[in-house]
Amino acid sequence: MTEERETQQWAWPKRVVFTVPLDEKAVHDFDYDVAREDQLLQLRFDGDDVIWILRSDLVPMMNEELNANIDSWEDENIADLPALEAIVPRLRARWPASEIVTKIADLCAEAVRLGTCLDVDIA
Repeated sequence: MTEERETQQWAWPKRVVFTVPLDEKAVHDFDYDVAREDQLLQLRFDGDDVIWILRSDLVPMMNEELNANIDSWEDENIADLPALEAIVPRLRARWPASEIVTKIADLCAEAVRLGTCLDVDIA
């Protein structure tokens, strides 16, 4: 093991961002990293919220129920609107007192209402 690797320590990601484009043009622009803020609904979590999100069973549950691969390697785009619609009540039932989960569930519901998608970025 090199000295450099010995000194490296694993660190928690600094942020988790959930994004819903407002319309099809916003989806396209977001895909090409040219979307403006006014084209997107975003939830940004940092600090202790990130640690809670990653320590809870939230990400594995979303991965399983949305057939997704939410991780810190790359962002995950979820366009399966029926699956997003189905997960909303499950999230609310599993974590009824969590403000974080309430906001995420609301954003999933908004993606369904708008007919777009949900993007999750852990960085």
